[in-house]
Amino acid sequence: MNRRETKKKFDEIISFAEIEKFINTPVKRYSSGMYVRLAFSVAAHLNPDILLIDEVLAVGDLAFQRKCLNTIDKAAHQGRTVLFVSHNMASIKNICKSVLYLKNGQVDSLGHVDAIIERYLGETVPVEAILEFPDQYHYRQSGLQIRKAEVLNQAYQHTSIIRYGEDFHIRLSIQTIEQVKGARVGFGLCTNGVRLATIHTDPLDFPVDSSLWRLTCRIKGAILLPGFYELQLGAHSIETGKELDWVSEPVNFRIAYFTKNDIYSYDAKEKGLVKLNVKWEGDLIG
Repeated sequence: MNRRETKKKFDEIISFAEIEKFINTPVKRYSSGMYVRLAFSVAAHLNPDILLIDEVLAVGDLAFQRKCLNTIDKAAHQGRTVLFVSHNMASIKNICKSVLYLKNGQVDSLGHVDAIIERYLGETVPVEAILEFPDQYHYRQSGLQIRKAEVLNQAYQHTSIIRYGEDFHIRLSIQTIEQVKGARVGFGLCTNGVRLATIHTDPLDFPVDSSLWRLTCRIKGAILLPGFYELQLGAHSIETGKELDWVSEPVNFRIAYFTKNDIYSYDAKEKGLVKLNVKWEGDLIG
């Protein structure tokens, strides 16, 4: 921008970046977040033909990130090219239609956003059907510990990849070394950094012994759409509300479309995280 354009847009740039109180502070004393806010605001007000954004949504509060997303979306709908670089899969899904996957500095693949994200996560997220948790995996120490987690398909077979539409099971093995009353054991179901649900047992009483107890949770099929999911395991006391156990290692599994020939497939029309069971009604009004 030349001096006249800068002067004309100056107030808009500062207002967008929300740094009015610090405008007289030397930029070298800005935090990294303030610096990126200002840089993004300047770039957005240049009205460029190509907007190159590298991990800019890693800073700023939620309101500022939404403002950035709206600006990016507006630029794209105005026919400008947006090149968005990020490791945040949720942001990529919200912004992009096509994705270029770079691996070790080389182009690995180019395609529809959902297909490429699935490929990327398939190579980078470890999915396991059975995980065991020795002492070092527990943030909390009490008389109750979750020792093992298993992912099972509809036929109770171990698998890390669930066929979309089928019921599946999460099985937890619990060890108690002292009497525990009123314990609720369960997990948080998460994807893309979002917790979809918290699933707990009813309050359970465990006697004094070192036995292993097995709890199995059945999850109905066709609720979770295909994707990569994470379980965060824990237990708490219903009486005190205090945590009895919290496992540091998440359990990762995948739900995937399959064709009749048991080959992975993918449906770009199914978007979102969950599938709601709804009923449409209609009538003629004119």
